[in-house]
Amino acid sequence: MKDTVIPVVFEPLRLGPPGNLFIAVFGRPGTGKTRLIGTAPGLGVIPLQRKTLPTIEQVKRELYPHRTILWPKNPDELYKYANPMTMALMEREESKKFHRELVDKIKASAWALLARPEVKTIGIDDGTTLYNMMACAYYGKSSRFSADAASAKKAYGPINDEFQEFLVSLESKNVVMSFQGGEAYVKDVAQGFDEPKGYKQIGFHANALVETRFDIADGFWIDVRMCQDRAALQGEQGQRLLLGDLCEFKYLAQQLRPDSASEDWE
Repeated sequence: MKDTVIPVVFEPLRLGPPGNLFIAVFGRPGTGKTRLIGTAPGLGVIPLQRKTLPTIEQVKRELYPHRTILWPKNPDELYKYANPMTMALMEREESKKFHRELVDKIKASAWALLARPEVKTIGIDDGTTLYNMMACAYYGKSSRFSADAASAKKAYGPINDEFQEFLVSLESKNVVMSFQGGEAYVKDVAQGFDEPKGYKQIGFHANALVETRFDIADGFWIDVRMCQDRAALQGEQGQRLLLGDLCEFKYLAQQLRPDSASEDWE
């Protein structure tokens, strides 16, 4: 007997409060990526490097001392690797097992934050490190992929799928995920601009992909590189969109959702 497929029910669209945001931010060291994460409301942090803590502490101390920020009781579990010599001597299968357990712990920790009602935003610092951990979970620390494009695409396929599925699983909260930035290359030719390292399709999954910038003359600013919510921001309008003290989550969110107020993102 054939099962009857029941269609979904449709109803008139009703406008509600602004939906959740997924902001991917990349940049060179010292340009304000982690600071942007620290300004997000109802924040729970997944730190994957030791330098995350001082920046988050500084933001809380100077800007939002009244806010509660959830932090791992033992963050070393997420970013403290084994002794470097031990890591170097690991066989391929041992390395894969080590990194798989680490990746699964990170994902489970993010899902634990997802289940807490007081958490509005999950901050992950950073996505490049997580992506590299996933690669090691599939192929081991010492593996190198073939330069052949077809082979590389096949090798990265499972990693990309897992990374994307993880992002989708966090959609019920705001997410700010940082990525390390570096020179963009096409066939070993420098392109004269930076791009996020790691998951190359991140701009297609985020509401906005933004780049943090800094120089001594102009200070800190944010450029919009891709934007699903407001395509106009991908052009001249999105360059130096926010400057100095305005480089905060609430001001960026207001630009992405212009019908909202900054207070909606407190």
